[in-house]
Amino acid sequence: MPRSPRAAHATLAVLFGLGLIVASGPAAAQSLTPTEEAIARYVDEHTEEAIAILERVVNMNSGTMNHAGVREVGRVFEEEFTALGFDVRWIDMPAEVNRAGHLFAEVDGGAGPRVLLIGHLDTVFEENSPFQHFERDGSAATGPGVEDMKGGNVVVLLALKALHSVGALENARIVVAFTGDEEKPGHPLEIARADLIDAGRRSDVALGFEGGVAPGRRRWPDADRAAGPFASRGSAATPRRSSETSTARERSSRPLGSSPTSTTRCGARSTSPSTP
Repeated sequence: MPRSPRAAHATLAVLFGLGLIVASGPAAAQSLTPTEEAIARYVDEHTEEAIAILERVVNMNSGTMNHAGVREVGRVFEEEFTALGFDVRWIDMPAEVNRAGHLFAEVDGGAGPRVLLIGHLDTVFEENSPFQHFERDGSAATGPGVEDMKGGNVVVLLALKALHSVGALENARIVVAFTGDEEKPGHPLEIARADLIDAGRRSDVALGFEGGVAPGRRRWPDADRAAGPFASRGSAATPRRSSETSTARERSSRPLGSSPTSTTRCGARSTSPSTP
């Protein structure tokens, strides 16, 4: 499969956040260092592996109120982050919050800026939804959460794997925060969001990876309320209709390797990877 711009640009965004690169745009892309070339090759060579992980987690129902399913998806990423040397913990919520909890993974190499990478494990498709399975048609995929936002979670994972392959994580300070109730937050929010807010306050840069609109397409209306210039909740494959609602397929489909998005919601400095 050709190089995934989404994963490659996400990796460059993380490199920028870590202070390992300072330039961006076409000129910088044409003059990659040997290390950056090695990172790009890793993304090329492991894209299909990443898509296999995406298929696996999309086929696990993790509607917000399916607590067992949210935890099951969390365990997949827990194993992956542990293999990269991250300290991983599952944060349970009190009974009154009535949510599954959150997955946090952290590595602290003691140098450079503190980077927060944000995702979420839950989807809007509960166990009774008829929309349950991953389907792939060439370079496009559909399924519950493939865009919002299990695809973004896998992009985070692939970016970190690519950096790990060249030793770029050895001195890094990174927190990965995958919440379990983004679609339907638990209450009180002071408890449900306490760990994410704390991570944001400790971070210099926060990057979010929830979906994006492909270059040349209209932005979705709610993108204007997000922090990043290309942020959206909708599909990267289909422009939003005039209606305020979108179909399940629209909200959960994207070209494999589409553009990344990057936002911050925790008060840390926002950095958005540029689109190709």
